[in-house]
Amino acid sequence: MTHAPPDVHALAGAYALDGLPEAERGRFEDHLGECGDCAREVRGLREVAARLGSAAAVPAREATMWSPSGRYSRAIVRACRRRGRW
Repeated sequence: MTHAPPDVHALAGAYALDGLPEAERGRFEDHLGECGDCAREVRGLREVAARLGSAAAVPAREATMWSPSGRYSRAIVRACRRRGRW
């Protein structure tokens, strides 16, 4: 059983993160010259990767306090701040 080559459009994410083997990278770069959609996608993915790489780390306690799950209420946060624990 032979495997079909992946759709070239599906390689944008791996290409943006330098995750393609040389042969696929060359094939995708040839495609980029012809496909504006893939070129835009690669630019966007690279921008996101750069932002993630330069994002400041948030201490675990602070991240937990503001979690979307609402585990802690604003009243608890205010109480911690009043007591100097935040």
